[in-house]
Amino acid sequence: MIYHFRIVSDETKDFIFEMLIDSGALFSDFNAFIQGHLDFDKKEMTSFFLTDSEGNKEIEITLFDMGDSETEQLVMDKVHLEELINNGHQNLLYMFDMYNNRYLYIDLVDTKDGQIDTPKCVLIEGTPPEQFVEDFETQFEKMMEEDLYEENFDINLSEDFDVTFDSDDEDAINYQNSSLEDYY
Repeated sequence: MIYHFRIVSDETKDFIFEMLIDSGALFSDFNAFIQGHLDFDKKEMTSFFLTDSEGNKEIEITLFDMGDSETEQLVMDKVHLEELINNGHQNLLYMFDMYNNRYLYIDLVDTKDGQIDTPKCVLIEGTPPEQFVEDFETQFEKMMEEDLYEENFDINLSEDFDVTFDSDDEDAINYQNSSLEDYY
């Protein structure tokens, strides 16, 4: 059987990617095809999730066995599409950015009798989402380069606090003469 999938993103509304893949293909083949056509880094962790009709995650298929689950994990290079996708209009999520919890939405739009040896791109339009979004550190570095940090957070603490040390202050003298052990 041949599966016809449509892949879209909620981040880039003009993006649509349609592909054909054999039902006997592994999820790892599906993953590699998506990554290859969208120029995603193949070293990054990804997962597929089968969902119910309302988009709630039901079954996860991971790239690698994480070994941290009490239940058996489904791993992409061991599970064939036809083992889990037998619903006429199955919905899936493809997590391509685990750190920021970002997904592509996949719908099985059609099935056809027959077989194909390798996946095929039927349609690709628009701009796919970037695989990586700027993290906080990158945003902070840009802000520092633009001197926004200094403009917005120019603080002179000496003006805000009147901090003086009086050598006759009894608490200060006791503190100077004590050891850390006195406080623990």
